[in-house]
Amino acid sequence: MTATLSHTTMSRALAAAELRQHIEELTAAIAEAERTSRTTRMLDLTFQLNEAQRKLNSFVDPMAQLPLEIQSHIFLYVLHSKDELGHVSIPRANSRLPPISFLSVSCLWRDIALSSPNLWRELELELPSKDSNYFDLCGLFLSRARNLSLSLTLRGPLDLEPGALDLVVQHSHQLENLTLNQEAKRRELTLALERPRPRSLTFRLERGTQLPCLKTLVLQPSAATEFGTVEELLDVFRAAPALSTFTLDNTWFDLLSASVSGPFTHASVHTLSLGSPLYHDEELRTLTTPTMVLYLTLPALKNLSVHILNLTYYDVVAFLSRSSPPLESLHMSIPVVWRPIPDLADFLRHVPTLKTLHLCTRRTYRDVDCCVELLRSSDFLPNLRAIELDADIQVPVDYERVARMLTLRGTGSSVRLESFELRFLASSNLGLPLPAHVKSTLQQLVQDGMKIYIGPPQENML
Repeated sequence: MTATLSHTTMSRALAAAELRQHIEELTAAIAEAERTSRTTRMLDLTFQLNEAQRKLNSFVDPMAQLPLEIQSHIFLYVLHSKDELGHVSIPRANSRLPPISFLSVSCLWRDIALSSPNLWRELELELPSKDSNYFDLCGLFLSRARNLSLSLTLRGPLDLEPGALDLVVQHSHQLENLTLNQEAKRRELTLALERPRPRSLTFRLERGTQLPCLKTLVLQPSAATEFGTVEELLDVFRAAPALSTFTLDNTWFDLLSASVSGPFTHASVHTLSLGSPLYHDEELRTLTTPTMVLYLTLPALKNLSVHILNLTYYDVVAFLSRSSPPLESLHMSIPVVWRPIPDLADFLRHVPTLKTLHLCTRRTYRDVDCCVELLRSSDFLPNLRAIELDADIQVPVDYERVARMLTLRGTGSSVRLESFELRFLASSNLGLPLPAHVKSTLQQLVQDGMKIYIGPPQENML
């Protein structure tokens, strides 16, 4: 085997030496043709020179010795590298960044890049564009993906340029994921209390435009945005029958001009996220999203995240009643207007298939004790595997009741509870240690395999 490898290496070295000599001869011949103004001869020799250089690169470049599939995988790995915060990069139409920068390294790298449509499936548009040819370049970028599905992220000022939406329409038949005005990678933890002046985010589909492949739609502006009418957003749902994930955060609608005949039924959406858990302070009520649950019926919904302060208890119950979804995950901020909760048991009975329950509670409510009391029965939400309660309350928690519920759910249920987290905000329940006998009971449950966290974000009291 060693002898065979040595022979192959020697043969490649001899071939590379011959190519270098041939390149020197062609270079001299080109110089002579240029001196004597023999243009046709010079062009022919230049072509031969490029071919000889390409062959030489294939001998001296280690990449050239790998199969195309592996070469493409290496490029994809570089393309989706992570920064120091762990965020995966998204390709941009920039000559200094991959995959466009691959084209200028060598003929071999250019061939690899252009033969790998997966490199061109994702594109982040930097707005506003500073180059008049920017959207032409973006269009060329996406065309190299051939017939593969596409993911577009439009990041920048809220007053989007027409060329950006033209690009969306142009590739609407291939779009699988679309994000408009995504927030900065590290979302701010605070938001100005005063309502900023709304800026228009115009996303109106031309009549007849279809989004047959669209699966994920994210409308997540960096500041409060006026979208338009609810009917215009529902037109997007109608044009995207395959839509499975929809996120809408921090957006106003022109509700006065909305003329919605009734809730629209979408049979494919399984994940719906409305509002942000960061923006559920009572002072920020005017900055939240008017609820889309009034206008949608989602019979396939499995994951629901709702953080909207002006949402009423009856709105949610009506939505769950008419949708009858096989809901498995619920992440919800209990709105300030639910004062007190009319009937938490009745509310949760609309989601009997629930596996994960995450509630954010506020002020002086006894939501924690109420929830714990309900869950003491192993017949109530029998499939529940994980509970997470974020509490900002000034009343003591009945830890003994918590321990009894967890013991019942951990040992007396056919489907055991796997995780329980009770997190207090910095202003609540500090200085209230767990009683020793309760702590011992909970520690035993942890040893038996249950994940338990009780305390402020920086300290588990167990």
